[in-house]
Amino acid sequence: RMRKCQAIGMCKDMVMSDEKVLERRVKIKKKKILNTPVQLSSQQEKLIQELLFGHRSTFDSAFSRFSGFRPMDRNILPVNTHKQTASKLFNPLTECPKNACSTASKSTTEPTSSPSATSCCLSSSRFHS
Repeated sequence: RMRKCQAIGMCKDMVMSDEKVLERRVKIKKKKILNTPVQLSSQQEKLIQELLFGHRSTFDSAFSRFSGFRPMDRNILPVNTHKQTASKLFNPLTECPKNACSTASKSTTEPTSSPSATSCCLSSSRFHS
């Protein structure tokens, strides 16, 4: 096998020994066995269906008991806020995510400290209660 590989121009270092070939084949077989999908028994499937039914019938996905509940607006707050520093977080009182808001100050690039000086397109519906 080594001579055939060298005859077609392969480097000697690139040809695996018979032991390495056997190890690789065993590793591939183990990987195939581990990656095969697990078949559930009918009893397991029935138990899963019962659990799902119980969850769906008792879980209030609309959170109707929470009158003040409002999910996070993912368009405004970045998803990876834990990776950002506090100074880089979006401040809805001084910044507009769409850059479509007007400010009373001369410079539109500088955020203002008072919310009354900023007119944000989102301020009327989301941030003032």
